[in-house]
Amino acid sequence: MVADLIRGFVREDWVEGLDFDTLERVSEIGVSQDLREREDDIIWRLRLTDNRPDQESERWLYVLLDEQHFGDGELDSLRNVAAALFRLEKSRRPQDIERVLSSLVEWLQTPEQDDLRRAFVVWLKRVLLPARVPGVNMDKDLPQVIELQEMRAMLAERVKTWTEEWKQQGLEQGLEQGIEQGIVRGVPLGEAKLLRRQLAHRFGPLPGWVEDRLEHATEADLESWADRILDSQTLDEVFSRST
Repeated sequence: MVADLIRGFVREDWVEGLDFDTLERVSEIGVSQDLREREDDIIWRLRLTDNRPDQESERWLYVLLDEQHFGDGELDSLRNVAAALFRLEKSRRPQDIERVLSSLVEWLQTPEQDDLRRAFVVWLKRVLLPARVPGVNMDKDLPQVIELQEMRAMLAERVKTWTEEWKQQGLEQGLEQGIEQGIVRGVPLGEAKLLRRQLAHRFGPLPGWVEDRLEHATEADLESWADRILDSQTLDEVFSRST
C-alpha cells in the first residue's frame, strides 16, 4: 500500500531511485487492528537503490496529497492499490464500492497480501460502509467476512436488499413530502396556467419574456397581473407595474 502510494502519487524524480524492498515501518504505534484507536502517525523508511550517502536525501520533504483533487477517470485508469483506496473514499453508492472491490480481488491474490486484503475488509466494515449506508448493521448484514472476495460477493447480494429498503423508505417519505409540497406549489401553478390562458385569449401568442415572468412568478405577482388584465390594453401594461 505504501509503495503504491509513493509510486503512484509522489511526483518527484528521486522516487525512481528508491529501493522498495527495504521499505519498513519505523514506529509500531499507530492504528489498532480493528481501527477503533489511533495513537500516532505511522512512519516508514527505505533506502536508495545505490546505498550512497546523499545529503539531499537526508533532508525532510513534505508532500501534500489531496485525494479529492484527482478526477474519477484519472484514478480508474491506475492499477494501484492506493488509487483504489481513494476511489473507495470518493464513492457514493454501493455499486461503486463493489466495482472497486472487483479490481482489488484481482490485484491482491498472493499469500503475502493476506494482511492487506483483510485490512481492507476491516476498514470497509468499520469505516466506509457505515458512513455510506447509515442505519445498516454491518455485524448483522456482513457477519464473519474476512476476505475481499467474500466482501464483494456479500456486498453484491446485500445491495439488492438495501436498495429495496431505501426505495420503500423513499416512497413513504416522498409521498408525505409530495403531498405537502403539492399543496404549497399547486395554487400558484394553477393560477399561472389560468392567467396564461387569459393572456393568450386577450393578446394572442405570448412572447418569451411573458412566459419567463409567469414561470418565476410568486403568488402575489399572479394575483396582481390577474387584476390588471381586464383594464390593460397591452402586455406591457399588464406587467409594467409589477415588482
